[in-house]
Amino acid sequence: MKRPLPSPPLLFRLLFLVVASFTAATVGVYVFADHQFAQIIDRSQRAAFSEKISSILHSLAETERRLHFTGMPEAYEKGFQEFFLERFRQEYFDEASASHPFLMKRDGTCLAHPRCSPEQFFSEQSFLASLLTQRAGEFEHTQNGRRYWTLFETFEPWDWIVGYSIPTDVKYADVLAFRAALVSIMVGFMTAAALFVALVAGRFVRPVKKLTETAEKIAAGDLDTPMDISARGEVGMLAKSFAKMRDGLAEKMDDLSRKNFALEREMEQRREIQSALSESEERYRATFDQAPVGIASYKLDGRYFRVNRHLCKILGYTQEELLKTDVWQITHPLDLDISRDCVRRLYSGQSQVCFMEKRYLKKDGHIVWANVTISVLKDEQDKPKNLIAVVEDITERRRAAKEKKRLEERLQEAQKLEALGTLAGGIAHDFNNLLMSIQGNISLLLLSPQTPEPVKNRLKNIETHIQDATGLTRQLLGLAQGGKFSVDATNVNQLVQKTAAMFGRTRKEISLHLDLAAQSLAQVDRGQVEQVLLNLLVNAWQAMPGGGQIFISCKDTILNSSFANPLDCAPGHYVEIKVADTGCGMDSSTLKKIFDPFFTTKDKARGTGLGLSSANGIVKNHGGCISVESQPGKGSTFRVFLPASPESGPVKDAQPLGNMPGEIVEYGTETILLVDDEKDVRETVRDLLTGLGYTVLEAQTPEKALGLYIQNMNAIALVILDMVMPKMSGVEVFDKIRQANPKAKVLLFSGYSLNEQAERIMQRGCNGFIQKPVNLVQLSTKIREVLKASD
Repeated sequence: MKRPLPSPPLLFRLLFLVVASFTAATVGVYVFADHQFAQIIDRSQRAAFSEKISSILHSLAETERRLHFTGMPEAYEKGFQEFFLERFRQEYFDEASASHPFLMKRDGTCLAHPRCSPEQFFSEQSFLASLLTQRAGEFEHTQNGRRYWTLFETFEPWDWIVGYSIPTDVKYADVLAFRAALVSIMVGFMTAAALFVALVAGRFVRPVKKLTETAEKIAAGDLDTPMDISARGEVGMLAKSFAKMRDGLAEKMDDLSRKNFALEREMEQRREIQSALSESEERYRATFDQAPVGIASYKLDGRYFRVNRHLCKILGYTQEELLKTDVWQITHPLDLDISRDCVRRLYSGQSQVCFMEKRYLKKDGHIVWANVTISVLKDEQDKPKNLIAVVEDITERRRAAKEKKRLEERLQEAQKLEALGTLAGGIAHDFNNLLMSIQGNISLLLLSPQTPEPVKNRLKNIETHIQDATGLTRQLLGLAQGGKFSVDATNVNQLVQKTAAMFGRTRKEISLHLDLAAQSLAQVDRGQVEQVLLNLLVNAWQAMPGGGQIFISCKDTILNSSFANPLDCAPGHYVEIKVADTGCGMDSSTLKKIFDPFFTTKDKARGTGLGLSSANGIVKNHGGCISVESQPGKGSTFRVFLPASPESGPVKDAQPLGNMPGEIVEYGTETILLVDDEKDVRETVRDLLTGLGYTVLEAQTPEKALGLYIQNMNAIALVILDMVMPKMSGVEVFDKIRQANPKAKVLLFSGYSLNEQAERIMQRGCNGFIQKPVNLVQLSTKIREVLKASD
């Protein structure tokens, strides 16, 4: 019996619903496919262009790195940039390509663009808006009536913009073609679907409707609902399948209930495990990021994939910048081999951990020394997977150790020089006393009218040698950093000029060139500074046995701490005297010993090795320093730095070295108290004073000297006081004399130079100082000078 068809309204509604549903699904597929395909095109273009831009940025970075390796980036920057632009146009400009790269500055200046001449500005400001306000990104714009899509990124060191552009119609050409084909396919499918539904709907609507109602009841949980399985064809088979499914579903529901309970217990355990893992990961991340040392994880090829904040602080990079580089780019070139050898040993399994000391290059170009510990992490197959490095910055520690070593060496040198200075000072003092006895006796013989003229000539010759010996003792005292005889604010230009003129008159084979431009005065002992200059000039002359040129200059200069500290002097304002020659020069080993006492490269017959060491002692005693630069065959340059004087006003003219008073003996009749513990010196000076007409009272000890002075205070016009005596210092004797008579005139008389003790007496108002040995003319002149001075 033929089954009746559903009523026309029901069939129409069913047909409408089926066709509408299919149409909606088809349109949805079309929209979704169109959108997805466009996104695929976007991602593909963005990835392709990003890779090209990254390649250009990498080339720029390599150019920038080579530019900095020149050591003069400012000088060669333009040349490197022009070379890169020329290579860029040759490699990347293709007239047949729809897409094109471009380079421009952030101010809008075109560097390389197919539609813009170099060094011109783009005319359309809307095109520039996104580039000038962002560091990287993408945007669309219209230019010359055509729509373009552009991807760009900024190269920070040069502030250049690297970009790629492509017309949007070219970019989405495949999408448009796909869209047309998809529309045609959808229209065909919808037409076929409508015809098919119309043919079969009537036959299947009623059984399907009944089956649907039963399925809804089953879905609602009524598994006991009866099901008609008498229908023929596919609907009957579907009904039987539903019946089996219902029976099986009942069994599965029970089994699912049991498994669901077990699953809930397993999920709870997993949540606990996940919570523990999250907590562990958080602790590891906190330890990694907050560690007081640098930590980095990187691939076997050296590329970083995780770095902590302390490593960024050590190297001066951000985390993003470090993750874009690798360990080889920031390793000092001289340490690349040991770093690669360490990784090779870890990779080959020869070592599990590698320790080394290496140098990194900071972002600003400075060098960082570090202790590095590298270990290898392996995968499940026990093969090397990643490396992890712990970096400890030891730059300051190395600098401190180096400075400590330098200070220790300086201390040892100072102790050695102090010991030598003490020895030299003592020798000079005793030698001066001997010379004083010899000079005094010679002066007495020269004073005697009974001395034959030939003998006088011999005595004057001996006197000349005594002056030479006196110069030697002055060098010894300079080595001992002895005192300054007479310190005044001095015009160094005049001092240098007179000394150079005196030296030049006796060295005709030497050409002297002066450049005297110092504006400040220097508080110096002119005689000692002249001795320093003569020592330097003689040293330069001896370095040029065949003749040559000496360049002498004076100028004001400011020494900063980085220059002054290694020379052991304070930063500040100095007057610089530079003496440069064209002689044979010195090697590095000689330079290290140049100021050592008694060191000389000359024949012993030509020098004692005291000249430069005594010059160094004199300059240091003035609070200054000396530096020297030299290379074999290129001459030597000595630079003397004397502290500039804060005084202003009239400047005392410089007197040439060895300027002696006139050969006039000045006599007197006053009473003089002579205090000296050296018997030979005292007796010789007594005879000299007696020969000059003075009445002399002698005292060998401080106690006797004070007793004589108190007894004869009104008669004594002058006290000649030796500085070094037993039991009581010269300072104490001077103070007691001045306590007895505040107007007492005292002349210090010592084999030492004007040392610290004598300077204290001079500051208390002592009337004068004279150093042994002295001849009759010098002694008589100095005595009259002190006696004639007003109170």
